[in-house]
Amino acid sequence: MAEAENLQGENVRMYDDIDRMNNNEWNKFARLESGLDLSNKQIDNIKLQNPTNVLEQQYLMVVESKNSR
Repeated sequence: MAEAENLQGENVRMYDDIDRMNNNEWNKFARLESGLDLSNKQIDNIKLQNPTNVLEQQYLMVVESKNSR
């Protein structure tokens, strides 16, 4: 019984860590988006091109921003 409670507590801690990390990543991503002066349509197109690779999305946003200046 104690082992099951210990595992449950560990799972809660792991999910808390994931939530914190995701929140930090989301905040960095939001700051990047707002600082590049890209339209929502441009951002959505970039996200659609690379739906699973956040770093690639961020890179392409910077490239798109530099090209549009």
